[in-house]
This record gives sequence, C-alpha cells and structure tokens, in this order.
Amino acid sequence: MCSLKVGVLQVSRSPDHHEAMKVSVIIPFYNAAGFLMNAVKSALDQKETGEIILVDDGSIDQSGILAGELAQKHHLVKFYQHPDPGRPNLGPAAARNTGISMVTFPLVAFLDADDQYLSHRFTRTVELFQSNENIQVVYGATLNEFKSKALRQTYKKIYGSEIDQIYLNPSGSQSTFASLALAKNGFIHLNSLTVRTSTLKKVGLFNESLRQMQDTDLILRLALISEFYALPPVPPLARRIVHGTNAVFNRKSAHESRLKFLLIWINKSREVRAPLETTFHFLRSYLGEHPFSGRGKFNMIKTFIRKFTLLIRLLLKR
Repeated sequence: MCSLKVGVLQVSRSPDHHEAMKVSVIIPFYNAAGFLMNAVKSALDQKETGEIILVDDGSIDQSGILAGELAQKHHLVKFYQHPDPGRPNLGPAAARNTGISMVTFPLVAFLDADDQYLSHRFTRTVELFQSNENIQVVYGATLNEFKSKALRQTYKKIYGSEIDQIYLNPSGSQSTFASLALAKNGFIHLNSLTVRTSTLKKVGLFNESLRQMQDTDLILRLALISEFYALPPVPPLARRIVHGTNAVFNRKSAHESRLKFLLIWINKSREVRAPLETTFHFLRSYLGEHPFSGRGKFNMIKTFIRKFTLLIRLLLKR
C-alpha cells in the first residue's frame, strides 16, 4: 500500500444514532478530470452519504487539483493522493483499498469516477440494512449510457445481452455464491453494491494483483460468507458512462486479468468444495477464448498450452 498525504484535514467524530447507517462512498480516480465533478455531485445528492473518499491513483491531468478543490468546498469530501504525483498508478484495487482503510461509517459503497449515482441511490438499501442485521450485502441495477452508437455496438460484441442494464436477476430476492459464480443471469456492477464495512474487511479487500476483474473477485469472496439481497431492477441505482477509454476496452489487460482471475477461482472453488458445476465453469472459461460468462470458439493450440500448464499447476498443488 502506498503512503498517503491528506488533501484536506478532517476532524473525525463518532456518528450519532441518526447517522448510524450513513454510507462511506469511495471514488478512486485516474485522469478523470472531465468526469469527477459529476460523480462527486451525484454522491453528495444522496442524503445517506456520510463521507466521500476520493483517492488519486497517480493522475497526471488536473484531477488531483479538482479533487482538492472539492474537498475544500464540501465538508463531506475527503481527498487522498500519492505523495509523488508522477508515480505510476497502482490500479483501482489498490486505490479502493486505500479508501476502505479511511472509512468511518458502517456501510461502504463504490463509484467509478466516470460514472454517477441516480436519485435515491441509498434510500431502500439503507432501510434494508436497518431492518435486518443479518443482511450484509445489497445490490441493484446499473444502467449503461453510451456516448456513441459505435461504442454501443462494440460493447454489445463483448457483453451481449447486458447492453443497457447490468443486473443479476435472481429467483426471489437473494443471490448466492452459486448463482454469482455461474453468472447465468448476469452480473453485478460495483456501482450498485453496498456492503457492511465489517463484512468487507472480513473478506480481505480487493486483490491488488488483478488490474481488471478485481470487483468480480471481491463479489465472489463476499458471496462465500453472505447471501446478497437483490433490489428490484427498477428503479436503477447508478449510471455507467461508456465513453471509449473505459478499462473494459483494453482487451489485452482484460484478457490477462480474466485468465488470472479464473485460475484463482479454479483453485478457490476446489478449496471451498464448491459444486463440480462451478469448478467446471471456471475451468472451461479458463481453457477457452471466450469471456467469463460467455460461450465462444476454442483456439486449439492455446487451449492445449493452457490445459497442459494448468494440469502441471494443479498436480504441484496436490
């Protein structure tokens, strides 16, 4: 974890009973000067927001300056950054973990710096946490908003049916590890997830070795210890702005992260004695050329190399 300097000093105080279920919103950013203001405003607009934690992941544009100005202007905004502004960024997982270490409220939510919360983002969510102490994780739907038709078509080729809305549609109100791991009904976007701080810290935070898919990895680890309560898809909780420079369009990074993620979960599913169907799903995805939940053609040479490498790794673990 990198050392930090504080962009604005805040006097910490214990929340009173009225504020007991306020939410700490963590917004990591890297070169997001054109988006950050709207993201922060959308979090400030939520009456349940107790604090907004901005973490600069080594930006080289004006993002850091803007974040400092927002922290000076709004008492709910706290700003942290690397001591060396020119330091290469460590990735969203490390930035989010830094934010988690600064949390002072019992609930945590995340927002990508180029996205926005929609109105009443936390209204029903906080009600659920207050009504049932056994509820640990709540999620809803996230809308996709495309900046061009071309982007929409490109995104559709990658993610298929989840073109307009990202939402895992469970049977009933709860999602389990099995339904999340098999991804039969879709995905959960981090923008729509809210989790108890104690539960989040219990699972070991984000995996900083994953440049992408660290959110899916965390969600699955959370699902191993808690069921997820699903809000209805309407109204949606957040808006994801698809603008072409999103990390998802870096296919090389996505490909490498996906393979690393799948290898982790092939082993993890065996450790936790998950159903064979779950392990096979991760295994098939690892050996194939298709995305995590999709189906596609196999490249026989690459498949053979991966199969041989995986077999050696698994044998060495015995």
